[in-house]
Amino acid sequence: MTDLEWKLRVAGAGDKTVERAKSRRSKTSVELELRSGLVDGTDAELDDLSERVLEHADGVTADIVGTAASTALSHRPAEAIYGRLVQQVGQLGLLDKNGVLSGEGDLVLGLLCELSDQCRYGWRSA
Repeated sequence: MTDLEWKLRVAGAGDKTVERAKSRRSKTSVELELRSGLVDGTDAELDDLSERVLEHADGVTADIVGTAASTALSHRPAEAIYGRLVQQVGQLGLLDKNGVLSGEGDLVLGLLCELSDQCRYGWRSA
């Protein structure tokens, strides 16, 4: 089980959500492997996009957790967070100001899934 899958399951995601997130992460990983933006071993544009994506996801998480505190969603935040982010793929694409992922919101969501697999995002409040 990958860290992404574990984090999603702990935060209440169902099988369909987990499989969709893994698929998005996989597609994004392929795109990132083809990328040639490294300077001195780092990819500043990818790092910048990653920070913007994490900030956006943290905002969505805070909103979901804050409004779901007294509902059934409080035990399954990953479902609500992932669902909201899917609804916002257009906005996610706009976060890609440097075209790292060609402004493709689905790939940007896949990047968030990759960041989760790197233990940088947990699909629930900290």
